[in-house]
Amino acid sequence: MPTERRGIMEDLDESEGESGKDLEQVEKIYTYYSTPSTNARSLRHLVMGIRAHESLTPSDIIDFGENPPQGKKRYQVKPERHELMAEVVKKLQGLLIELIALVPEREAGNRGFRIDPKNDLVEALKGTDRLVSLFAAYDTLRARIGRAGNFLERYYRNCKGEILSSPTTTLSEVYERFNPEANLDRRILEHRAMTNTFGPRYTLDQRNEINAFLNQQPDRTAHTQSPSHIRKFQRVGKHPKSRNSSGSRTTTNGTREVPTFLKRTTSALKE
Repeated sequence: MPTERRGIMEDLDESEGESGKDLEQVEKIYTYYSTPSTNARSLRHLVMGIRAHESLTPSDIIDFGENPPQGKKRYQVKPERHELMAEVVKKLQGLLIELIALVPEREAGNRGFRIDPKNDLVEALKGTDRLVSLFAAYDTLRARIGRAGNFLERYYRNCKGEILSSPTTTLSEVYERFNPEANLDRRILEHRAMTNTFGPRYTLDQRNEINAFLNQQPDRTAHTQSPSHIRKFQRVGKHPKSRNSSGSRTTTNGTREVPTFLKRTTSALKE
């Protein structure tokens, strides 16, 4: 029995039907992302909140000291912030995977943007031995969550035909080249390099808060290398001196320190 030949219009109708279903699915995904539920903020709102929290503050961090409890690292992000970021990563990555599958030109097997491909950054927030690693993990994960939000917005617009091409992402094979035997500190640096994160922009208040945390117990934190973008803002000394109009300096206890050259001049006049 000869095979029945399909007409061109039938093919077009089926294609349009599939396209319509895809667009409907795209709208559902974006609605879930951007619409708050009865008792919770929208995922989009949570992403914006994480982006707005530019850096860890002392109130975000638990320091167990030089002898942490068994099974604990010295520094960790408080559970409520860690759990929030872990939940956002999980949900946002799931939406990206669904949405990317609907992008027409996305190559088969390419899962698109991956927020935390090895789960190193989320794990690091649960505990690190070095303060710099905790800050680097947070900075990098925050940047990648923000970027994931941008990708989702662009994938959505791409699926709707508002932009012609989807954003480029790092090939999955690149992450496979990460050294599996490297320690967590090293892997965080690799993720940070891949993210092209050169350090967050801190407000003056945030810098002071971070510095207060780093300097509150000098005997315990002196050996810890702080990030360069924080270290350059650290205050010098515990008792800063201000210079007045006469050229002398006033210390914090109210006494005036006369510059050396004035001391020498005064002595010469007395002689």
